[in-house]
Amino acid sequence: MVLTVERAGFIGRQPGVARSIALLEPPPEPPDLTDLDGWRRAAEEGLLDYLPLEAIFVALQDLPFETDPACATSSLRP
Repeated sequence: MVLTVERAGFIGRQPGVARSIALLEPPPEPPDLTDLDGWRRAAEEGLLDYLPLEAIFVALQDLPFETDPACATSSLRP
């Protein structure tokens, strides 16, 4: 359970160190669905890993990728 919460970005910890769990700031809010610059910044800053997949999926359907092919080729890390 601790690993799941850590992967979700809610806590930080040092493996093997007692009492090293610390609360992190809440995950960032996703940009507006049609805010291409906001999604570009989120991709550049590595925030896509912390955003709800539903928000990313809906934005992918709504963003005008023909205006920015680099944004369309950004990938999510597994």
